[in-house]
Amino acid sequence: MPDKDRFLHRLVHDIRGPVRALADLPHWISEDMEARDDALPPAVVTMLRLVAENAGRLDELLARLAVFAAAGQGPMTEVEPIDPGTVIAAMPVPKGVDLKLELQACTVHVSVEDVTLLVRELIDNARKFHPDGAPTVTLRSQAQPGGGWALSICDDGPGFPQNMAHTAFQPLTRAACGHRSPGPGLGLAIVGALVARYGGAVRVQPSPGAHVVIRVPVRAPGGAIGKQSGP
Repeated sequence: MPDKDRFLHRLVHDIRGPVRALADLPHWISEDMEARDDALPPAVVTMLRLVAENAGRLDELLARLAVFAAAGQGPMTEVEPIDPGTVIAAMPVPKGVDLKLELQACTVHVSVEDVTLLVRELIDNARKFHPDGAPTVTLRSQAQPGGGWALSICDDGPGFPQNMAHTAFQPLTRAACGHRSPGPGLGLAIVGALVARYGGAVRVQPSPGAHVVIRVPVRAPGGAIGKQSGP
């Protein structure tokens, strides 16, 4: 694991304990007051609720940072070959998402967990930024000419602002319309880190909606290998 990711992973681990204690504190105070048969003033109840809610948001951010740190923990060296299309076809479809799959057989050395996380983050991003939270998503998984894996996902949402084409996969980057769905802006950063881990490339494709194209090469640094299926 690179030093920065190791540091981030350790930092998140050390901070989450106190944050979880802070999130539990309002509950402990309420229980203690009930045991004494003493009611809290309404203003105090409101403040305790705000403490719990904000501590919960902070814990969620730390959890996402932990996933981001793990996604960038270095090149893969020992991964069993799978057909990512088979993994994608078995994934549950999030509520409200109209998912259209175009899956071509392809064998690549990518972990099932990483394929699942990659697709889940991309679909979740489409859902978050769609005006009514119910996007139509078209996902294509296929073999690249000459070997490797290509994944394309596009939706009918607002798409990426032009100025985000080169920054969409950087941590804490959010489109202006992201105010409708609060979050730390780490979903696409996790995608970028995962793809880089396998020596691949990810980019935004110009289109009416959001269109992300991912390519994983036939041989990634560190020994992760992909090959086109067929005779």
